[in-house]
Amino acid sequence: MVNFAAPETVPEKYRGRTLYEHNPQITLMRTTPEENTKMGQWIGERLNQMTGPVRFFLPEGGVSLLDAPEMAFYDPEADEALFRALEDTVNQTQERQLIRVPNNINDPEFADLIIKTFRDFF
Repeated sequence: MVNFAAPETVPEKYRGRTLYEHNPQITLMRTTPEENTKMGQWIGERLNQMTGPVRFFLPEGGVSLLDAPEMAFYDPEADEALFRALEDTVNQTQERQLIRVPNNINDPEFADLIIKTFRDFF
């Protein structure tokens, strides 16, 4: 998702895209599968530079509340493009892992798993 200010600040080239007016000062734009692929590669390259324990969770139920089923930004193809690019880019090791989770990023179960994983390290 891309954040813009008020709706009139959205550049003309993006006005035909899926937009969501969060409030009068914030307009959100849904990213496409192609954009998500590029983002996944960019994030993955940075994850590969990390040397400590890394756990990167992939919320298959949506990457935001707006990305949940029946919501404005629901686009499983775009989410999967992001996750696939991450999996293709990240050199997973015992220390560096991607973890697919069936929940939305805002679900309590998603947060519980992150907390449990964090506590397992300490």
